[in-house]
Amino acid sequence: MKISVIMASYNYEKFIIHAIESVIAQDYQEWELIIVDDGSSDNSLARIGKYLSDSRIKLYCHENNCNQGLLKTLKLGLSKCNGNYVAFLESDDIWKKNCLTERVKILERYPNIAVIANDVELFGDEKRISSYDNYFSFQGKTFSKLNFPCNIFTKLLRENFIPTFSCAMVQIEYLRQCNFDVLYSPWLDRYLWLQLAYRRQFYYIDKKLTRWRIHKSSYIGKENNAYKINNNKKIYSLVKTVFCRDKNSLSGHLKTIYYYLLALRNKYFRVIYIFLKNRR
Repeated sequence: MKISVIMASYNYEKFIIHAIESVIAQDYQEWELIIVDDGSSDNSLARIGKYLSDSRIKLYCHENNCNQGLLKTLKLGLSKCNGNYVAFLESDDIWKKNCLTERVKILERYPNIAVIANDVELFGDEKRISSYDNYFSFQGKTFSKLNFPCNIFTKLLRENFIPTFSCAMVQIEYLRQCNFDVLYSPWLDRYLWLQLAYRRQFYYIDKKLTRWRIHKSSYIGKENNAYKINNNKKIYSLVKTVFCRDKNSLSGHLKTIYYYLLALRNKYFRVIYIFLKNRR
């Protein structure tokens, strides 16, 4: 079983070597590492270049080394994959050496699983880490009532129980069937998980196999701030695109406002209509 590891790189020169070395150190060695740099302006490319003598590690860049964002970066990485499964490792995170081994053990027992995820160990900014206490408490209570493998589609509508790309691995054939064109980039992971979870099986490994680095310059930190600032505008745009085909008529605008207000009242509703966009 060959595993393709996709690592998106962007200005993490001080972190990325630790991420790469954690892949090299894996007990399970049937992997390829696909690194896609998204127009880094720091010394990331030079750091990555030191590892390219390993034939399993490949580096790709966008045309003219432009910054294209996470969505296009992941799509480029996926187009270069040759494995049966795709694992993600963000360039500021780290895998423990038995991470892939533990995942493969489960997949050998349950080969029809679409998505497999594991528990994470948070490290870095202690203040930011403490803000996740309620989330992981809720996740733990929810998962303790489930027998894996199982379908968690309805659970994902309520909360994104896969906290980071770095703890997830996916069957490549299912991932290639997904629509990546989410209207708001911070929802990309949950948008993919919902598509993959629809009528398919999920497995959760209750072991901290991923070390998830929490810091102020992380993608989730920056995007969460953007979400808070532009929340209303983003929701309005999303609702209008999904529900209102006749966008210029009075009835179209009224329908937009109706769903917009409903979305503001119910945070779970936002994710539902993102998914429904591709079911219509």
